[in-house]
Amino acid sequence: MHMFWMYRHNHVTHKIESQRSTLIKGAGKLKQTIVVILLLTISFLGYGCGSVENDTAKETGKEVEERREGNEAGMDEGDSGLGAEVEKGSQEAFSYDLKEQKYKQGDISIVYPEIINPAAPHSLLEGEELIDKLDKVNLLIKDEALQIIQFYSYLDEDVKIDVRYQASFASGNSLSILYTGVAYVKGAAYPTNLLYSSNIDLVVDRKVRLADYITVNDAFIKALKSGAGLKGDPAVLDEYDEEELKRLLQSADMIENEEGSVYSYLTQNRLGLSFPVNHARGDHMEVEVNYSDIREFVNKEHGFKYAILGY
Repeated sequence: MHMFWMYRHNHVTHKIESQRSTLIKGAGKLKQTIVVILLLTISFLGYGCGSVENDTAKETGKEVEERREGNEAGMDEGDSGLGAEVEKGSQEAFSYDLKEQKYKQGDISIVYPEIINPAAPHSLLEGEELIDKLDKVNLLIKDEALQIIQFYSYLDEDVKIDVRYQASFASGNSLSILYTGVAYVKGAAYPTNLLYSSNIDLVVDRKVRLADYITVNDAFIKALKSGAGLKGDPAVLDEYDEEELKRLLQSADMIENEEGSVYSYLTQNRLGLSFPVNHARGDHMEVEVNYSDIREFVNKEHGFKYAILGY
């Protein structure tokens, strides 16, 4: 993804005189809230304008990878995310819109989403602090979308990449993005069909892997294989013995895996898993299992539980 414009939001102050009546105090607070909302609206209208491609083209895959590693390793437990002030167990959630953005550099074209028009419950971050946190999330989304560039960066040959996105789940504090497309390495016999995903917990502004929100053990593997409502290509599960399948799922959502990663994604009613297969079969095959078949394996301490369990 490209470099975003850093928008500086003017700080709005409103002093309430201590000797005013309760009614005047209430009116003052209401006025302050309206001003903040108006300024936020104006800032996001400006934030989405301009040419993304020109700024993005200056960034290399190496720079993206270095920042992405820093995002994953550099957050202390005390760091606050978009929803860091949400009380544990609360179902208060953000609402937002997604706007299409595009990274374009040479023969590499990647379309990805950007969060705009956020609306947070009144108990959460607001004003300038909300905008700063939103910038952080959007940078994480960008880096996750561009990770495919780093995967091909070791090649000496030229590579063409064309990727588009689909938000398979975007509700409350959970965002699941599917990226699909094609990569063609110069001199290769055929192009490679791509599919990778990015799951983001907006509460902690962090990438989420399958093993973070699902307990991947022997019982889960059995439940997955015996799921009555499997969609897609469930036969791909039979190509692995249970121990190998468990190992693959425990390391899912890591594009650095040279063996070919499994990727997880959320939908409204199902957990999706994408497995690598040979080119003759399409390079990847997907299986989706009903949430009702895996409820007991959901990590009750993880924010994604709301998306899967509904509470």
